Amino acid sequence: MVNDIRSTDGHHAACLLSPRIPCLATVTIISGAYTSGRSDARDSRQNGVLRIRGGAGMPSVNERYYEEVFAEEGIEYVSGPGCMVDPGSEDYTRAYNEVMEAAIERDRGAGFLEHLFEIAVRRSRGEFEDTTASTTAEPE
Repeated sequence: MVNDIRSTDGHHAACLLSPRIPCLATVTIISGAYTSGRSDARDSRQNGVLRIRGGAGMPSVNERYYEEVFAEEGIEYVSGPGCMVDPGSEDYTRAYNEVMEAAIERDRGAGFLEHLFEIAVRRSRGEFEDTTASTTAEPE
C-alpha cells in the first residue's frame, strides 16, 4: 500500500519535488481503485446484487427518485460520495459502473438504464410515466 503523505495544501509530498513528473502515489491509488471497482462489481454480480453507484459532486435533486425507480427493477442505486472524494474514488466508481452497466444492459437490453434515469426524472417532475420499465426495453 502506498503511504498517502500530503503537505498542508493537500498535495502528495512526492509530487512537490517536480510538477512535471506524475505523482506515483496518485497513479498507484487510482489504478488500484480502478481494479478494485471492477473486481467488486464482478463479485456483486456473482452474488446476485445489481447496483449502480452515483458519481462525485453535489447530489442530484433526483437521487431519491433514482433509488426508488431502480429499486422497483431490483437494482440498488447508491448515491455518490459528495464533493469530498479521495483520488481513487472516482476511478473506483467508474470501473464499478462499467462492469455493472454492461451486465445489466446485457440482461435487460440496451438503453435500459437510461430509460430508468428518464423515468426517475419524469417522476421527480410529477409527470405520469409507465412504471413497467422492464417491459419497455427488449433484451438483445
